[in-house]
Amino acid sequence: MDTPSTQLWFALALAAAINGVIVRYFFRRLQDQVLLGGVAFFFLLQCGWMALYLLLTGSAVVLIGPELSPNLNDTPYAVTLGQTILPLVAVVCGRLFTHRRHAGTFFQIQQLNRQRVPGFEALLCVFATGLVLYFVGTVFVRVPIVTQAISYLHLAFFMTPLLIGLCWRRYPIAAAIFGVAVVIGGILALGAGSRALLFLPLAFFALGVWLTLSRLMRVWAALGSVLLIVPVFYLSARIETVRKDGTVEREGDLLARAGEIRRLVGESSRGEGVFANFTRGVERMIIWSNFVALGYSPDRVPYRGFDDFTDEFRFMNQSTLFREANDYLDESLDREFGLGAARRYGFSISVGGSVPFPVLADGWSRAGIWGVVLFGGGLCLLWGGLERGIRRLFADKPHLALALLVILLSSAYEKMSTYGFIYNLRYLVMQAALWGGLFYLASKTIFTAPAPPPEAMPAPRLRRG
Repeated sequence: MDTPSTQLWFALALAAAINGVIVRYFFRRLQDQVLLGGVAFFFLLQCGWMALYLLLTGSAVVLIGPELSPNLNDTPYAVTLGQTILPLVAVVCGRLFTHRRHAGTFFQIQQLNRQRVPGFEALLCVFATGLVLYFVGTVFVRVPIVTQAISYLHLAFFMTPLLIGLCWRRYPIAAAIFGVAVVIGGILALGAGSRALLFLPLAFFALGVWLTLSRLMRVWAALGSVLLIVPVFYLSARIETVRKDGTVEREGDLLARAGEIRRLVGESSRGEGVFANFTRGVERMIIWSNFVALGYSPDRVPYRGFDDFTDEFRFMNQSTLFREANDYLDESLDREFGLGAARRYGFSISVGGSVPFPVLADGWSRAGIWGVVLFGGGLCLLWGGLERGIRRLFADKPHLALALLVILLSSAYEKMSTYGFIYNLRYLVMQAALWGGLFYLASKTIFTAPAPPPEAMPAPRLRRG
């Protein structure tokens, strides 16, 4: 077994330290750049998951598939320090868009929790139902265009539990509705074999609540959450096993599949115990295409350049409303567009089982570090500019600004971890246009409460740096 080398451990520790400093910088001094902070936070977590995985396996060779087993010792600095490129780009763009007159996010949350805003809890209650919208759209509705509309709402509301957690004290009804949605959605998620729908909404909500606690309580809560790591990742691996065993084939039989929970906590058919399942659960948190692309290109897999970029841009922006979604996805995989580009690196993907090929892998596969800077810089400038524009547009209604930013955070954090540049660009523009327009209309009709007096909103205290 090829154990992780000293160079790999050192490079990973250095990457984690760099990303940690960047996240802290966003937390302390760039609170008006939530979207860009989400980029840095994602890659900090990636360093943490990788370190935990190496500790558990004790091997630098990753068995991703029968024809794909990269050795991280071959390119230790590329695969680890490459995880800092987008956070560095994000912090540079954050500095460009930070404005001292914009109130910090935590100050806005304090204002929101001090003064109850009429109608805002109703908006949070709508967000709280977002967890079950996926199942309504994919299982219970059979009209394609309606299904896509509901699924689109689900994607928009995917990270809104974070906002509900931030406002749980002042708006408890929304938190209660979210709790009911978690129970219903959790049962259906077990039936669908979805780890993300089962755990991520709770994780986002818990993060929001955690940010409202005192410094001492944050420490105790963080220590307590460590106790949940083993059961969460163990269950994550078991869900994957049950989903793949084909016991119940029809997605409509979600409740029947959820009834197999007893099998989730037992030993797997391959005789794996708690440790093996826990390790596999941690492995699923790592976006392997980011590490493989950084390690394989350009030596083993040449850069693909930008010759087909125009064709991919045109293809990825086709509407799927009037064509079969599976046919569209199958064609994208065959032409190695979007997620299909992962095939260049040996990932086994199909319509029924694709792998993430996000912005970092997308940019590096085209032109190395300059491709990442180009793609990441373009998106970071758009994220930073949108956030500054949103805060300026809703300067007198910070609650709407926060709600809209949390919706767009699904692009800067969640979608950025799965899809490449073109999809993220399309998704961000569509979400910003739709929800920005709806929120602006709501600010003129529903949320017409006057702004707090100037003395109630002092300028944020940002350190010079």
